[in-house]
Amino acid sequence: MGTPRPDRDDAPHLGTGAYRMDQDWHILWLALSGLIIASSGLILTVLTSLAVMLMVSAIVASRIGRRALDQ
Repeated sequence: MGTPRPDRDDAPHLGTGAYRMDQDWHILWLALSGLIIASSGLILTVLTSLAVMLMVSAIVASRIGRRALDQ
């Protein structure tokens, strides 16, 4: 109960930890977006750059993880 079945594409629920991690990821982006919107000047540039670097890192890590699972 609360865990995906093996060899199935079940939706992750609270019991798996993946649900919580997904929610934390969205909360992080909401907080970062709020900071960017409220900022100006150099702080805006720095926060936007950090957000872009974080997103690129997440995309690269996701692709590496998917390739590892496919092998």
